[in-house]
Amino acid sequence: MVVREGVNPRRLANVLVGMLPKKANPDCHVFAPVVSLRKVGNIGRDYPDGFIEKVKDGELPEFIYLPPDGIVLKNESMALLTQLQIHGERFIEETPLALEQSYFGAALETFWHDLEGQIMEGA
Repeated sequence: MVVREGVNPRRLANVLVGMLPKKANPDCHVFAPVVSLRKVGNIGRDYPDGFIEKVKDGELPEFIYLPPDGIVLKNESMALLTQLQIHGERFIEETPLALEQSYFGAALETFWHDLEGQIMEGA
């Protein structure tokens, strides 16, 4: 899971005009698929070392490096910002793997600026 977000606009409208006393709860989560960069005992199927270093160093804004945590992530991994997905709360099971919202926002902003730069270069 990347970040909990996605406020229902009808619920938010009711909260803003005072029809509902509580704050508008998110009704969905935004996910980025996570793929392993290196797998223990999986010789020859890892991503190239140079690529992994670029992801670690933040040189490729479309990927977020995720170190192994021993609980959810067993291997060095990356989140793919190019493949974001939204899933309703009823359809998911939460895990401890979540990015802090401001960090995720900054990563998305960097990714967006990189995309804009690529578009401008191609124009």
